[in-house]
Amino acid sequence: MTAAVSRDHMNGVMAVPVVGIVLFAAGLVLGVSDALHVYLGAVLALVSLPLGALVLLYMMDVIGGEWRDVLGPYARAVTRLLPAAGLLFLPIVIGILFNAWDRTPQSEPTAFRHFYMLPWFMALRTMVYFALWLWLGARARSRIGAVGLAAQALMLIVLTISLAAVDWIMSLQSEFSSSIFGLIFLAQAVLSGLSATLILHVRGRSHPMLGALLVAVLLLWAYMHAMQFIIVWAGDRPEEVVWYIARSQGIWLIVLWAIVLLGFLFPFARLLSAVVRANSQSVARIAMAILSAMVLESFWFVVPGEVERTI
Repeated sequence: MTAAVSRDHMNGVMAVPVVGIVLFAAGLVLGVSDALHVYLGAVLALVSLPLGALVLLYMMDVIGGEWRDVLGPYARAVTRLLPAAGLLFLPIVIGILFNAWDRTPQSEPTAFRHFYMLPWFMALRTMVYFALWLWLGARARSRIGAVGLAAQALMLIVLTISLAAVDWIMSLQSEFSSSIFGLIFLAQAVLSGLSATLILHVRGRSHPMLGALLVAVLLLWAYMHAMQFIIVWAGDRPEEVVWYIARSQGIWLIVLWAIVLLGFLFPFARLLSAVVRANSQSVARIAMAILSAMVLESFWFVVPGEVERTI
């Protein structure tokens, strides 16, 4: 099992840089800023896999139970993507340092916001995030530590993922603000990491817990999105509404519907069946559809980030 998992995860590591380079080269035709947006979408899709698996591993340590033995080895394999994700994030750090895309708000920023969004400080935070995640990933794979330490590590991961969502995604549209956005990115990462773990588990022992766990995380992800949309709709503030307008026009409307269909409607309908939930191969196929939707969502988050300037 370990050798098979290692081959699968190494094949993924080899494929992602190639895809990222191709997307980056294609984006250069549109300009450096657009190229970095496209590349950022590809890298976010990758980095969400080990981050989500890392959250799952520490949840296993805190909660305990049979799922740790069933899914733990596969989740540990997914976390081994973190070093590759960190290396692939270097062009983004360079882009931040050279201010390759404008984050200057239309209104006058506060002193704190001005300092917090300084390029060198954002780049420093990104490096701190990855250093912390790499250390926690190595610690999780060694399975060293008590429940209390695992709970503290889990809080650190949740906090840093939320902050990273603000730095990497929400800052691209400087006038947009959402107190729940960090949790949306966290839910996406956990759903991506769980999907990747279940795909690796395709030949493992079937268990009704697998499908039930996927349903729970899927509903959490959908709930976070629904809450943000309802809050933005009720508030009716132009700087927030325009975030959705930019992501529901042209090709992005098609992408949005693909995310809804592949990422929620189809999986949720299939997982209503107890027979499907208990079959590891069926759950793995559903997880592949969800993972495809999460990749699309990563691009949907960041590529149309500046479209509102022309609206």
